[in-house]
Amino acid sequence: MTFVRTLQTAALVVLAIGITSACGKAEAPTPAPAAEAPKKPLVPLVKAYDDLREALAEDKLDAARAAAAKLVDVAKADQPKLSEQADAAAKAADIAAARKAFGEVSRALLTAIQATPALGEGLIAFRCPMTETYQKWVQASRPLRNPYMGQEMLECGSKATLEP
Repeated sequence: MTFVRTLQTAALVVLAIGITSACGKAEAPTPAPAAEAPKKPLVPLVKAYDDLREALAEDKLDAARAAAAKLVDVAKADQPKLSEQADAAAKAADIAAARKAFGEVSRALLTAIQATPALGEGLIAFRCPMTETYQKWVQASRPLRNPYMGQEMLECGSKATLEP
């Protein structure tokens, strides 16, 4: 009987580990160095994108729409595909539609970063395996704040490459 209980306990531990790692929860935040160098200001395009990402992470649809509209304007001249995708986020009927559109905004931004690597300086890419949309996003700082899951699973994700 003790052997059976040991097996049951082991199975529960394995199950718990599997459930916990299903979202690919990111590594523990790295503590900031005592004397951190001042960060380079974000390019307006990346700033507008990051504002959109943060609004979605906070489950704020109106703020997400406003940030997406700003991104449309900022990206229009140099990144028409990104601007087009941001327009869909700006016009989203609900948070789910905004998040779906954000996936395509992220894909377009990562494509732009691949073409112009300087655009991605200082950015960190993450991936959310739980979303049904494009899974990657970038952000300018830690901690990881998942725009696809919002407050429901804010820290779900893992570090990824800056490639589309």
